[in-house]
Amino acid sequence: MGANDNSPAWVMEPRARAAAPNPFQRQKTKSIKPGKFAPLYPLLTVLALTGLFFWEAPTDTLRSAAGLMSFIGLVWAGFCKRVEAWRSREFTLLTVIGAGFLALFGTAALAGISLNTIDMAMIVACLSLAIAVMYKSAPALLTSVFATTLWLFAFIPALNMMFGLGESNSFGWTMLLPILLVGQIILSSKLQNTACLAVSLLASYGWIAWLGVTANIPVTALAGLGFAIGVAHHRIGKSLEDENRFGAAWQSWLGVIAALGAALFLQSIWLNPDMGQAIPGWMPTQIWWAGLGVATLALFIASLQRYKNSRITLSGIFILSAATLILPIVSIRPDLVRDVFAAIPGLGAAPGFGLIIGAAIMAAGLAWITNGLRRLKLFNVIIGAALVGIQGIVLLAPGRANLDLGIVFICSLIAALCIGGLVAGASLDHSRPARRSS
Repeated sequence: MGANDNSPAWVMEPRARAAAPNPFQRQKTKSIKPGKFAPLYPLLTVLALTGLFFWEAPTDTLRSAAGLMSFIGLVWAGFCKRVEAWRSREFTLLTVIGAGFLALFGTAALAGISLNTIDMAMIVACLSLAIAVMYKSAPALLTSVFATTLWLFAFIPALNMMFGLGESNSFGWTMLLPILLVGQIILSSKLQNTACLAVSLLASYGWIAWLGVTANIPVTALAGLGFAIGVAHHRIGKSLEDENRFGAAWQSWLGVIAALGAALFLQSIWLNPDMGQAIPGWMPTQIWWAGLGVATLALFIASLQRYKNSRITLSGIFILSAATLILPIVSIRPDLVRDVFAAIPGLGAAPGFGLIIGAAIMAAGLAWITNGLRRLKLFNVIIGAALVGIQGIVLLAPGRANLDLGIVFICSLIAALCIGGLVAGASLDHSRPARRSS
């Protein structure tokens, strides 16, 4: 059709013929999506195992059926993933956990092994974590975290009597629990599940406290160890925060809470001369030294990671590591502090050393106030102001408002601020700027 062609459009366009329906053509049926069959497995498994249980089937039959259904469920979960039936996949995995537990329980019963409530909970926790790792399943991870928390609740006498949890550790779950908790924390971070991460971290601190009590570690020594662990955890959280990792803020603040709680407890003891904190006689056990060694190593590695991101100086790493070891060492050797204060006439270790601890806490509070104002974080300002207020009340308490104790407190505060400035100093190598802008 040329540019000067004035023919009507209907002449040049062919008329489309209306396609008449062919009565002899086979009509297409509506296809059924394979995802519609996905919810069948959980329902059939629950019905089958429930029927065998109420019909009082032999233990061998129930174990074999549960093992077969758990194996089929793992295959079926992969099918649900391919057809993108995610809800059915998660329900399938939860059913696999139940069937697998019945299979293991039946095997133990046939072998003559009696399992109590805590043994069952730990078997479910391990099985759920294995399935959660293989299939990246958040519900399976939540099941593992819940079962682990039940294990810890068994050591609270009131809850033990209320729920009848029975005796624990019949199969030595104590040493397996830290591996289980570390796996839950790592997987919670990968799946970005805040609830599982928070509960796993709290359970980890609960396990540390329980282990210290069962090992007959004195409360002061346990508080000193908790302080070192809290500081190390805080620095790990800060190193994760430098790289914008998930859950960094949770880990950082949980470490702060643990360290501050331990420091305030030790301060309350050293402020009172009648608390008996200077009684020697307890020799640190291997568990205590191992805990302190792991905490110190974790603190040093996290500090090196922060140095890599230009958030701390090399001198700050060694100063922080040395300062962190003071309270743990003093908690097991309080006589060292008394010997130092004995050389100062008219000034006792209690409350002198308690005021030194308070000066360090107040310096931390002032640092939080400064950082909160600089980064416009109200929560940091509130926490810092609370710490400064608490230490102000401690200093002005009756019996401590004298010149000697005031000089000790002020000098300790200035020293703590100087040490904090060295620790928080930025690296001089500006070719490697910090990744976190705030």
